[in-house]
Amino acid sequence: MRFLYPSHLRLKSKKEIQSLFRSGKKVFAGNLMAVFRFKEDEHLKVAFSVPKKKFKKAVDRNRVKRLIKEELRLNHQSFLQMGAGISIMYIYSSEKMPVEDEIKTDLEKINSVILDKLKSQKD
Repeated sequence: MRFLYPSHLRLKSKKEIQSLFRSGKKVFAGNLMAVFRFKEDEHLKVAFSVPKKKFKKAVDRNRVKRLIKEELRLNHQSFLQMGAGISIMYIYSSEKMPVEDEIKTDLEKINSVILDKLKSQKD
């Protein structure tokens, strides 16, 4: 089954993205970076970015985003169980096409850091 992000889970407002980069925290793991910010509402909002400078062809950029989305789909339940509002933008920064295992380990590291910070904030 293919997981499509409903529009209420997509981070797409230019204003939200600008505030995310202004006041958000950055986490790096391998070739993946995440910029995140906690919000007052109860929604998880996610965006994905693969620079055109690194991958010239849209097909390649879309493939990388699809790999990240699939791994997030398999592991996003932990965010939903926390019941907190989080805006996250995942950015892939390498010039080579990733392997699924690399994306999986990088995403797990990033998500564990974000969840730890969320738990410490709630306490």
